Amino acid sequence: MSFNTAGNWNQSLDNLVVNVSTAYLDANQEKDFSAGVNAVWQRIGLGYIFAANDIKQYKPTTSTDNLDSADSLGKGKYKIHTVNASYLIPNVMDMDNFNIYLGSYWSHLSRDENQGGGSDNRYGARVRFKYFF
Repeated sequence: MSFNTAGNWNQSLDNLVVNVSTAYLDANQEKDFSAGVNAVWQRIGLGYIFAANDIKQYKPTTSTDNLDSADSLGKGKYKIHTVNASYLIPNVMDMDNFNIYLGSYWSHLSRDENQGGGSDNRYGARVRFKYFF
């Protein structure tokens, strides 16, 4: 069973757009929930996502999946808080249909005490080139 909802509010006079979303998955041996909100004003975006995962069984799909890796979640209960930010650079090279988006994120992941506890901080950045044909 799964469900998701999303909502959007657009204040065109101020160029403000707010998006809200939730999702839930109740699958075999796994339950996941996430909720997020983000806002874009002018060229600046800021968002927050909360996720709670309960993975009762994990089967690696390839022989290279390493359950001991810091990047692999494996079995257990997790709570993840993510903050993201973005900036739009429009009309690159004076082309109306070519934009660049700069983005970054920071996530804090905490493990359930029954799975050894602990937490990780993860972060990253990206550059997205978007050309409209």
